[in-house]
Amino acid sequence: ESMKDTVRAPEQLARKFGVSSLGTLFRWSSTEVEQGVLVLKASPTSGYAEALRQIRANVQFATMNLPGNALLVTSPGAGEGKSTMIANLAVAVAQTGKKVVLVDGDLRRPSIHRLFSTVNREPGLSNYLANLGPDVEDIVSQSEDGDIDVIPSGPTPPNPSELLGSPKMKELLKILRNEYDQVFVDSPPLLPVADGAILGDQMDGAIIVVDAFGTRSASLDVALGALKRTNVNILGVIINKLRTRRFGYDYQYPYYYYYSYRQYYGQPEDSEKSSGVLGIPKRVFGKARGVFSSKKKH
Repeated sequence: ESMKDTVRAPEQLARKFGVSSLGTLFRWSSTEVEQGVLVLKASPTSGYAEALRQIRANVQFATMNLPGNALLVTSPGAGEGKSTMIANLAVAVAQTGKKVVLVDGDLRRPSIHRLFSTVNREPGLSNYLANLGPDVEDIVSQSEDGDIDVIPSGPTPPNPSELLGSPKMKELLKILRNEYDQVFVDSPPLLPVADGAILGDQMDGAIIVVDAFGTRSASLDVALGALKRTNVNILGVIINKLRTRRFGYDYQYPYYYYYSYRQYYGQPEDSEKSSGVLGIPKRVFGKARGVFSSKKKH
């Protein structure tokens, strides 16, 4: 456990790093939700969707006193799920009736356009920032349901850091702040390149997404330091890709809650999987007995 040293526990964030937890999201099961999809649309009654709604509520509370509405979502390293997280979070906020725009500020390895079937990569942000012709309205696309607007990345430029730190980017953010209730900006990871810190200097708040089994404590510490130097308001951390079956009581509780939610909303009462105590599947409850009995011994 000590050798792995990854960021898995919400209480660790406040104690060790001085930041708040904005919520946790389990590693998606391919049997329940297809990887890389907008879960609030594909499976709105799943436990994953409910976890995203809880994250949405925490973000809304954390942004109550911000001077503006532009939020950066980033991560310490690559592959930690920030792009999928920000896309789902944008959809979740739009479902409350707010006008939302999602900007793909990752000009190096963009992926936001892949999550929306109606969004093409070009023209996009890099075209606008490089003064290649399109106006703001020309680079804005609508999602399939028309619930959020998306600004894709555009083609990969030779100088992404310079474009993201240009006056043109500041001008775009000013326009978006006035036009939308909520502006989400996806950025490259903080540790490999400087783009995230450059964008952070222009944002009203920042959210960091970490991989529960992949992000080292030292990596998060360095990433937080990079953002703090930009004086951006760090709203908190979202723990992503959490796996719970191998842990003790502290991690088992959300696992049971998740399955209870599935049984209540997603499974018929006479289903074989739902047979168990209090709606918890037998295989899960059998595990729970071992956990609770170990708690009694201590």
